[in-house]
Amino acid sequence: MKTKGKKERTGFAAARIRAVLAVISCIALAPALTGCGLMPKEEELPKAPVMAEGQSQTYTLAQAVKGNVIVSDNVRVSYVPASSEKLSFSEGGEYVRHVYVKAGDKVKAGDVLMELDLTDINEQIQDQQDQLDQLTLSLGQLQESEEVDLEEARLKDAGNPNQTVSNETTVSEQYTTQESMLTNSIQVGQARLEELKAKRAKRQIIASIDGTVTYLYQYDQWEATEKDKQVAVISNMDMALFEAYSDNAAILTPGQTYTVTCGDKELQAVARTGKELNYSSLKPDSIYLQLTTPDPELSEGDKGTVSIVKEQSLDTLVVPSDAVEKQGDKTIVYVLNDKGYKEAQTVTCGLDNGTVVEIVDGLEEGQTIVMP
Repeated sequence: MKTKGKKERTGFAAARIRAVLAVISCIALAPALTGCGLMPKEEELPKAPVMAEGQSQTYTLAQAVKGNVIVSDNVRVSYVPASSEKLSFSEGGEYVRHVYVKAGDKVKAGDVLMELDLTDINEQIQDQQDQLDQLTLSLGQLQESEEVDLEEARLKDAGNPNQTVSNETTVSEQYTTQESMLTNSIQVGQARLEELKAKRAKRQIIASIDGTVTYLYQYDQWEATEKDKQVAVISNMDMALFEAYSDNAAILTPGQTYTVTCGDKELQAVARTGKELNYSSLKPDSIYLQLTTPDPELSEGDKGTVSIVKEQSLDTLVVPSDAVEKQGDKTIVYVLNDKGYKEAQTVTCGLDNGTVVEIVDGLEEGQTIVMP
């Protein structure tokens, strides 16, 4: 029984070895079989189709059209009102009680633009003014009485020339004392009144020059003041100026009118020298542009430009400047031919402002241009 079991195990092991060798043989022969077509090939992915050269190209197109070529210089300018004042409250933490103007309003020196609550101080000023008026009235009445009494004293003195002290002297001394007391009271009252007015002025925004309100801060309903915060600007619009500050400012001719482009505004202004304008805050040798019609919406420092035309060609054939190329001694533009391909075409150019170029010869209006 033991001998039989041993033989069975030996036979089973031999079968396993033969199976492994068969697999190894198949693997070794696989390349040869594949090459002979005896084994199936791996599936091949289809290749991308070959495209014609023109099919892979895309163009940006333009047209040769009639237009204007203007070559110009831009002079940079900055708004500098020759006379202006910036106003602020000297007290903070208060609510604005009254606003009497709006931006664009013309004002005179001394006009009140806005103010805080003045109820108590106005009452004090009125009381002080009433006292002063009463004192001034009393002084006037005293002086009138003095004239009458002095006249009577002179008459008495005329009838009694030998008296030691004249009646006129006695009366004059009496009135001098009273007048001195009243005069001192008036001076003290006037000083007090000026103090109260100064206190009120600190609670007001008051114009100190004639001009136009070019800026006015808009307070919210419950917004308190901030000390020294700018709340208003008044400018003398008769001297509303742009200063030319770029290096090419000299191309502006004094006395000539120019258009100043400032944001979306186009403003007419006359070129002047600082010396000609004769204003202390201006530079004598600088060029300024004085607005013919002041614009209260302008603020100090607003930037603008003045375009000066150097050359121009109007109603001429133009193409984009980027469409023109130099190839050796030739100037070319690519056009779209009848087959939809681009081809070079020699052209003769005129003025070029960097945006469009004038085509003097070589193209016809309406031709399609291929941009590089």
